[in-house]
Amino acid sequence: MADAIGLAASVAGLVSLGLQVAGGIGSYIDGVKARKEELAAVSTRVRHMHGSIEVLRNAIPDLSASNQAASSAATSVMKTCEEELGALADVLQGLLDFPALEHGLKDSIREQKKKLTYPFHRPSLNNLERRLDSTNNVLQTAIQALELTVMSCIDKTVSVVDSKVNNNKRDMLVLLSESKATNTSISGMKASLDTSNATAASIKQDLHTVLPQKADIRDLTTVTQRTLDSVVISSERTEQHYSTLATTLSALTADTMCKSDLERAHMRRFEDRFDRIDGLLQTLLGTHTGSDLNHLTLVG
Repeated sequence: MADAIGLAASVAGLVSLGLQVAGGIGSYIDGVKARKEELAAVSTRVRHMHGSIEVLRNAIPDLSASNQAASSAATSVMKTCEEELGALADVLQGLLDFPALEHGLKDSIREQKKKLTYPFHRPSLNNLERRLDSTNNVLQTAIQALELTVMSCIDKTVSVVDSKVNNNKRDMLVLLSESKATNTSISGMKASLDTSNATAASIKQDLHTVLPQKADIRDLTTVTQRTLDSVVISSERTEQHYSTLATTLSALTADTMCKSDLERAHMRRFEDRFDRIDGLLQTLLGTHTGSDLNHLTLVG
């Protein structure tokens, strides 16, 4: 929980710094005495930087909440991006001739807005473009690193889910095998019980036949009746045991199916998050490629 809070603060700080730097560059562009087409490349790079920061801001909280490895990677990415934006802020400070950073970049930009224009200096503009390229490269590398981390996390999650599903299948097969064995045993018990009942009925019939000839057969009849009662009680207990086994098997089967559904739902949530991040990446990369082609056309 503490890592998630710290990462959220880092993301907020990165976004704030990025917006301040972008705003400062915008003020510089607005005030430079030059043709707009000479500053178009800088504007394009600033838009790319802003888009990359937006991707990181939207993607990192979901990553840190879903996986510890992704959270660690995101923390490292934030540190690298903050260092690069800090270097870009230093370059911007030199261009605008800010006094110092004790009061913060935001206060310096506000102070410089009081100036009407800045002189056009091509080496300085080239230096700013190179620094923006470096910053955008770092941001793009960070996004790609996070994408690889996401893919690795998803692969691991899928493997874990597959393993659990396979384990559930094996458990189901064991349960089915045990159920078949139990059914076979119960069938055998029922057959034995039917045989015992038939034997008892036969004995009882024979006793009734010979009873008039031997009075002492009464004791044997009593014993036989007790034996018959015992067999009936045993049969009832066997049926109760069979009912208990059937109930247990049904409960185990329902629990196994529920676990499988939960694992599949968990995997679908990971896939949905990856799809959202992948969509943002594709949009950003498409915009970046189109803008670079336009810039090459203008330079030519």
